[in-house]
Amino acid sequence: MGLPTQPIPNSVTKPAPYGMLKVSLILLTIAVAWAVIVIASAAQLGTDWLKRISGLLLLATIGTGYWAKRMWSEILRIEAEPTFRRKHRLFASKAMIAICAVLLLAAEEGIRVGTHVHHVKKIEALTEQLEALAPKSVPTKQQFVQIARQATPTMAEYIHRCSKLEPVLNDYESNLRDGDRLLGQVLEELQHLKADRGYAAIIPMYTVIQNITRKDLESARAFRKEVDYGKQLAALTPDDQVRFYKTNILPVKSDEKRIANEEIDILKDAKAHGIALGDLYREVGIQ
Repeated sequence: MGLPTQPIPNSVTKPAPYGMLKVSLILLTIAVAWAVIVIASAAQLGTDWLKRISGLLLLATIGTGYWAKRMWSEILRIEAEPTFRRKHRLFASKAMIAICAVLLLAAEEGIRVGTHVHHVKKIEALTEQLEALAPKSVPTKQQFVQIARQATPTMAEYIHRCSKLEPVLNDYESNLRDGDRLLGQVLEELQHLKADRGYAAIIPMYTVIQNITRKDLESARAFRKEVDYGKQLAALTPDDQVRFYKTNILPVKSDEKRIANEEIDILKDAKAHGIALGDLYREVGIQ
């Protein structure tokens, strides 16, 4: 009768789960990097959207962090011998360096995205203000042009025309200043986005519109000078009125025509460069 046989114990040691640890660290890094991007961009965009996804980010970070901790503890248990300590330190150092590098890149990207969106939102807000300005600026400009072009065969009619023009000119000039201020802010914001081809393409259009607006302001100042001279005519005798008109008002009218021609030249140049400004071209008869 033979001796009873005993099963031979399995002496093969379970391998340390480095593969699972790497996967868990990658997922943990992604979760933390996403959180860093969100936090960095929130500095520019506000915290409203951060509040909406903070719970999900927290759960993802805790979950992947717990998984990575369990895998590391398992590795330390399996590789408990002192001979593995150097290997553990080297792995931990490499993992920490890689994670820190990813998080630095994530922070930089978060700041870039947040800054980009901030400028986009600012442009959208300024564009809305420009659109809100149009309903009152367009009829005012039309009224201004109508009175400014009014024929005045007699000196009395000219003086009356100047008196009618002044209140309209006040509103017209105020609208132009508001438009110039908003256009300047839009162009300033666009400079931050000129690396984006779509936003870079509209910089020439806004530049031309601002140049035209500034020419209109220059023209309004010339008309303001004419109106001020026109108000002085009422106190003069007919002969003095003629001399005053020729000496002071005619040179101002020449300036007004020069400014108008310069504005047309700006639009012709814009048309030649393919800048789309349909209404502005039609106003001055450019086809």
